[in-house]
Amino acid sequence: LDDYQGRGIATILLKHLCAIARALGVSEFTANVLGGNRKMIEVLISSGFAVRHMLDSGITRLSFQIQDHEGHR
Repeated sequence: LDDYQGRGIATILLKHLCAIARALGVSEFTANVLGGNRKMIEVLISSGFAVRHMLDSGITRLSFQIQDHEGHR
């Protein structure tokens, strides 16, 4: 583990990526995460978005609409 893990950097990056993506007309994110990467899965599930997920051959596939919490795209 490096010194920056567990400090919320992934959450901050996700927030910025969503803002940039919305500005470019992107409405949905899909992520394929190794099943053992529980921390990344938790970041996405606890992001505040309605995340759909399924497990396939050790890979967790997560997808979610990236409208903001006020419902704007």
